Amino acid sequence: MAKRHYTEESSLAELERERAILAFAKQEGRGLTIPEVALNCSVRLVDTAAVLNRLTTRGVCQMDVSEEGELLYLFTCFTRPPELGVVTSVPSAVIEVPQE
Repeated sequence: MAKRHYTEESSLAELERERAILAFAKQEGRGLTIPEVALNCSVRLVDTAAVLNRLTTRGVCQMDVSEEGELLYLFTCFTRPPELGVVTSVPSAVIEVPQE
């Protein structure tokens, strides 16, 4: 009976860690590293890595590597689109002028 109780508690703890990490990912709206998630969610590094890997396996997030070589976890459902620039001119090759 004690083993079952422990399993239920650990499952609840895992769900709570998952919830905290998903809330942080939504708040940030960008790729996240294991250390920053662990620090901001008050979760041990090993547990953070396990949760992020589990979320990756489920398709909730994707792994990528930054230009600096850092492992990033991307939550595309929470990622903010890049700021759109204002087009000040259009190359003439793009504009088709109808011939009369």
